[in-house]
Amino acid sequence: MNDEKTTNFEQTQTIKKKKPVKLILIIGMAIIVLAGLGYTGYSIYIKKQTKTNTLENPAGNNTITIKDGKFDPKYYSVKEGTRVTWINEDVKDHQLKFDGFESGKMAPKDIFSHMFDKKGTYNYHCALHPKETGKITVD
Repeated sequence: MNDEKTTNFEQTQTIKKKKPVKLILIIGMAIIVLAGLGYTGYSIYIKKQTKTNTLENPAGNNTITIKDGKFDPKYYSVKEGTRVTWINEDVKDHQLKFDGFESGKMAPKDIFSHMFDKKGTYNYHCALHPKETGKITVD
């Protein structure tokens, strides 16, 4: 009987030793899978925070396009409280950088909107291509 308890105890210890190995393997596989999806998850998070998947403003209505390495129009005037939308119609990524805020990286077809709620002049440029510049004037 005493031998039987020892055997059961040894079996229990053997089983407990195997579980952490399986658990580590499962966690490791999950990390690898999630790491592969990580970039997509991050991009979606950025889009939810700073971009929209549907146009809030129809083309031509407070919309600036990014194409061929230029902002069109380069200079834009709006009234206080106006939302301006940028659409990346270029084949390369862009990242709008203002004094105090930025768009995050915009892949081709991405959209970024910002509400200008204070009067002033807002100069901006592409953080990835600093020679690409624009200006928003808010009256």
